[in-house]
This record gives sequence, C-alpha cells and structure tokens, in this order.
Amino acid sequence: MDGQNKMIETFKLALPFSQSPRRVFVYLPPQYAQSTSRFDVLYMFDGHNLFADEDATFGRAWRLDQICDELELPIVIIGVECNHHGNRRLEEYLPFKLMRNHTFDHMEFTRRLKPTGSITADWFVHTLKPYCEAHYRIRHARHHVAIGGSSMGGLMSLYMVLQYNDVFSKALVFSPTLDGTIEPLMHAFQSQPLSKDTTIYLHMGEKEWRNKRDFAQEVGHLFNLQNLLTSNGANVHSHLQPSGRHQEQSWGEEFPFSIEYLFPNMTKS
Repeated sequence: MDGQNKMIETFKLALPFSQSPRRVFVYLPPQYAQSTSRFDVLYMFDGHNLFADEDATFGRAWRLDQICDELELPIVIIGVECNHHGNRRLEEYLPFKLMRNHTFDHMEFTRRLKPTGSITADWFVHTLKPYCEAHYRIRHARHHVAIGGSSMGGLMSLYMVLQYNDVFSKALVFSPTLDGTIEPLMHAFQSQPLSKDTTIYLHMGEKEWRNKRDFAQEVGHLFNLQNLLTSNGANVHSHLQPSGRHQEQSWGEEFPFSIEYLFPNMTKS
C-alpha cells in the first residue's frame, strides 16, 4: 500500500487501456481492525470524489468515511479514480455508443466519443475485485457485493449490474447519465432478465436540470427504467431528492438512504 490516512488506504493498479496506474481508495470501517470477520463491499466509480475534499475534482467530496463512521456501518467501500485527461473519463465510463444525433450537454465533440465502458467493467470484475479479495477481508458472494456511482458512474453501475448480475446483486445509481444512452440501456435490459434478488437504488436531484423540459424528460427516463427493471425481476426504489443537485454534496446526503435500502440487515444491526 502506498498510503494510509486513518481508515482510508490507497494503492495503485494498472488498467489495460491506460499508460499510468490508477489510484484505488479503500475505506475500512472501525470494526475492521477490531475483528477477523469479512465485510460486505461496495465498489464505486470516481473514487477520488468519495472521501477527502482535497482529492475531489471540485473541492467537495461525498465524505463517505464520515457518514459511514457516524452510522457505524460495517461495510468496506472501494473506489477507483477516473482518468482526468481530456475526455477520457467520458469514454472510460461509456458502455454504449451514444444514440444518433445525441450529445452530452450539447457538446458536439461528444458525438465522437469511443465507448470503452465494457473494458472498464471487465477490469473491475476480473482485475480489481480479485485483487481486493486477496488483500482485504471482504465477502465474495454476490449477495454481499454492490456496485455504485454517480453521473457517468451511475450509468456504468446500471450496465454492470446487468452484464455481471452473477457478480453484483446490488447497484447504487445516483444521477445516471441517461440522455443519449437510454435507448441502448433499455434494449440491453429488455433482452436479459435479472436475478430476483437484484436490488437497485435509483436517484436524481430536483435541481439537476436547466429547465422544466429537461427535468420532465429525465424523470420520465428514470421511471421508465424503473418499470423495466421491476418487470425484469429487480427490486427497485426510485427517489427524487428535493433540492438535490448534480454534485458530491447532494450525493453524500442521499447515501444513507440508499445504503439502508441496499443493505437493510446491515443498517438494522
């Protein structure tokens, strides 16, 4: 390990499509050092935004370590830093080609994005997860393993709970990027059922959009997605966060509710 701060450890791990190793942040609850037990685990995207404000892209993190400590949650959270160069994060977290004539946030260059999200997902499952299971006391069985993220990371979490439903039984999906991706995402879920114990928490913030038209469109996408997921056998909870924005502070505020839904036995213990 190349760094440790209280109960946050960091190490670096190589990716197949990146020239530089990526930082991985690992939150270990206080209970971890006091026992020999194995813990439930949540793998997350944008790991640099999860814990310390000084690591966060916009100077404000989710502060998940503080939240988990306060709630005394016996969970290990493992977050992987994204690629910060240019548009690489968008490509790294994009599992499908954008729908025809669509862009992200009206930016024309996004039409040319090359989706490598499937490679990222494969790396999470076949490189990151085995490495972490070898180095930390975390549970391996899918019932104890969740995937989560926000924005593009939320989109990736939806993709991964579908494509690797034998690995992840739960998904924390905050403010997923659905504009330009909803059709291929819906098509993928239509063609592949989910295990009956799959649990998904869908979230969006009330103040994420510039106008009422975009708001109505995205909320429509969210509830259409919920209906499809439910019909495919998943347990789904959708929540529109009052005054919630597309930012780490809002996602941190929503986190306790999502964990209670995804891991009900943990929060009642």
